[in-house]
Amino acid sequence: SVWSYSHETANMMLTIPYVTSAVLTPLIGCVVDRFGYRCHLLLFAAVLLSIVHFIFMTGYVDAWLNMLSLIGIGVAYSMFCGVIWPSFAIIVDPKTLGTAYGFGTAGYNLFLGLFFFVVGILAKHDAEEFHPSDEDMVELEDHKYKHVEHFLLAMSVLSIFTASCLWYLDHNAGGHLRIATMKLKVVHDLNQFLKEELDEFQDLETVSSVGMAKF
Repeated sequence: SVWSYSHETANMMLTIPYVTSAVLTPLIGCVVDRFGYRCHLLLFAAVLLSIVHFIFMTGYVDAWLNMLSLIGIGVAYSMFCGVIWPSFAIIVDPKTLGTAYGFGTAGYNLFLGLFFFVVGILAKHDAEEFHPSDEDMVELEDHKYKHVEHFLLAMSVLSIFTASCLWYLDHNAGGHLRIATMKLKVVHDLNQFLKEELDEFQDLETVSSVGMAKF
């Protein structure tokens, strides 16, 4: 590894984002259901990822800082998962929900594959140019994943822009992503109740009209 960790230590640290995400994703999902503010959470997650990748890019060797950064990745990933996928059901017509999930999953896998391809090229290029710095330095200014972290930091900053655009578009469209899921369900149930009552009233009116016509 860049910081000369053993394989066992490196493997243990790499489990941190996944364990963090496994614990936090259901909790964040509950928070979104109760309070909403999905675009706010997406923007916070993008900013958090940018900070984490900036730390990794600079190559700090402090173990606790690296562990906190990995936890930050887990928190950001939990927010993305707890917000993005449920949002499909809010903004997409139920009749085309399966199609929306299909396109969303296809796009996700496509860009994920492209990311691995680009990261592999950058990592190979960095490994060929890697010249380790003095081990006693507090900060490694040059490491073999430098260009990879530049790329990931750029994507994180881009996600800040896209989250801001989503926030703006949702605000102009009525702020559906800001509303809590529970409130959306209440509104849906109320609309359904009113529709049923209106249909019943129209049926009664029709029956009355027929009865009056007979007389």
